[in-house]
Amino acid sequence: MGTAGHRQVISTKQTLLCHGRVVTHCHVVGMFLFTKFVIVFAMYICGRLKYEKDLVVNLEYEQGKMTTLCDQEAKQISRLKEVLEIVKQYVFRVLWYCDIIASC
Repeated sequence: MGTAGHRQVISTKQTLLCHGRVVTHCHVVGMFLFTKFVIVFAMYICGRLKYEKDLVVNLEYEQGKMTTLCDQEAKQISRLKEVLEIVKQYVFRVLWYCDIIASC
């Protein structure tokens, strides 16, 4: 037998001795497939993480645009309210003046 940490072939069936344990070809293939799965899954997670980060950046940009737009529209509404008040005052004065002229 070999020392711990070394693999040694102990029969013609490709059975290995690894860390004092018998490992068959099926175990090796299974470990390889599992490792490959973990790598592919990690790549998927990294891709998904990049997508999520890009989405956050895009949403923050859109939020900034919408905040600016809402601020501009709030200013426009305020100005329109002022104009409407002025128009109401002129209408009131015109109607008041018409009433005075009609009563004469």
